[in-house]
Amino acid sequence: LSRKHGKLTAAAADALLREAAVNVRHLRGGKMINALSTAPIGRDRILEMYHKPSGQIRAVAPFRAVVAGILDDYDFIGTVERLDESLVLLQMLLGIDAGDVLYLSAKSSGGYDDGRRGFCALIPKTYVSEETHQFFRSDNWTRANYGDRMLHEAVNRSLDATIAALGADTFRRALDEHFHLLALADEECGGSVAFPCSTTGTLQTKKAEANCYWNDAGCGYPCLDRLVDKWQTQQVGPQERPS
Repeated sequence: LSRKHGKLTAAAADALLREAAVNVRHLRGGKMINALSTAPIGRDRILEMYHKPSGQIRAVAPFRAVVAGILDDYDFIGTVERLDESLVLLQMLLGIDAGDVLYLSAKSSGGYDDGRRGFCALIPKTYVSEETHQFFRSDNWTRANYGDRMLHEAVNRSLDATIAALGADTFRRALDEHFHLLALADEECGGSVAFPCSTTGTLQTKKAEANCYWNDAGCGYPCLDRLVDKWQTQQVGPQERPS
């Protein structure tokens, strides 16, 4: 929103979010299932899902079929709400090091966007009005995004099942290690990394090129690599590493 509309107040961003949400309802079933399904959700499938023109749900089975197809097509799906758990699970499944899933946050409310349009856009502080809360709780929104909700619930069950299969205690130790390293990363790297936009909103793309993989993706990797090297030789972070 900030990229498109420039500097916004929190209330203005809230109103634009609600307006954008109204405009995506036509996707039918939800934006995520349409984006992730490798088999296009065409008119015939939509007519199996919904009554026309009321938009009432006709049957649950077509939604389940789409969600099952998505889960079959992807080896792993995580969620934003469980980002760190998802990263640690992916780390364990791939057999990679804890340092390979470290990150520094490139965007946060009150900070600045990545400057890809040649300017730094202020990200408004988080604010959700009661009107927007009510909109996202409405029957119309729930029906229009029924497939996305079903997919989200299925992915959460899959994450829980994967944790159980790997061993809850083993996973907890790996997650604790991950959070320990994130805290070290914030302490050692958070204040020294050059993102495309400075903390005051100044564009600094040249500085960022030496710190980021691409635009604001992977920023801080040189510092994170040094931190992991130190940690692996026990020069920082006394926390016992999980077996």
